[in-house]
Amino acid sequence: MIFKIKLKEIEAIFANAKHQHEYAIELYKLAAAKAGIDWTKIEKMPFCHVNKARHELLFDMAIKFDKEHHPGVMAGGMWMNNGFSVDERMEFDDGVRVPLAEIKYKEVTL
Repeated sequence: MIFKIKLKEIEAIFANAKHQHEYAIELYKLAAAKAGIDWTKIEKMPFCHVNKARHELLFDMAIKFDKEHHPGVMAGGMWMNNGFSVDERMEFDDGVRVPLAEIKYKEVTL
């Protein structure tokens, strides 16, 4: 399903992050929340999908963040390997597709 993520929400995540993994995890947490899923119950989150324009925006933000906070690494490399995938057919610039059927949930123990 496709859910809406506002640019302001993305900007706030990058502004508050201190490390690469923080913005990545927070973006996935936001996508899960938009889908109505409790992040604490997820064991493995699949790659979410955004359109080409949003993909380029996120990648540019990751590059800028890395250059400022991690100048010794390949800027944008972590997001390139772990970030949202691009879906060139998706029309919504502010949409994120969360593949709900692919989410692996933690086992419930009694």
